[in-house]
Amino acid sequence: MFAKSITIFPFGDISGKGQSKIWERKLDIPYLGTGFLIRIWGTKEGPTVSQCEAFDKLINNAELIRKDATARIIHFLTSSDIVPADIELSSSNVWAFLLPCLIEVHANNEYSLGIGKLGTNAISIGYNISLGEGFPLLQIGVLDGVIDEIYSE
Repeated sequence: MFAKSITIFPFGDISGKGQSKIWERKLDIPYLGTGFLIRIWGTKEGPTVSQCEAFDKLINNAELIRKDATARIIHFLTSSDIVPADIELSSSNVWAFLLPCLIEVHANNEYSLGIGKLGTNAISIGYNISLGEGFPLLQIGVLDGVIDEIYSE
């Protein structure tokens, strides 16, 4: 299978294989983390215009997404009983326990737990949780550049 690559805003250089519609690259996003694998469920030719727009909104809103997600992540983790008793999560330390993993730019306006406006693309931001072994991936569902839901898979 032959490798293919393109450069497209706002993703930069992305690559795929053969006739695949999946495009990927590693990327750091200020405020959200370093070393994400970005996976775009696009077309054989590359991401769609709406996927590019959705990812651009994510990048431009990254600081606000982090700010808005912090309390929700703390609540999600503590209510899920996965935080060891000797750790007290706070807005100053919670992000230290989140290891950037995967950002998926979905092919349409849906992700596991939500549906956005028609013509937009949902994005899932995934983090591994470094509180011990066997924890599920923490996900931040983003619709139209705004947090929709915190969940795990």
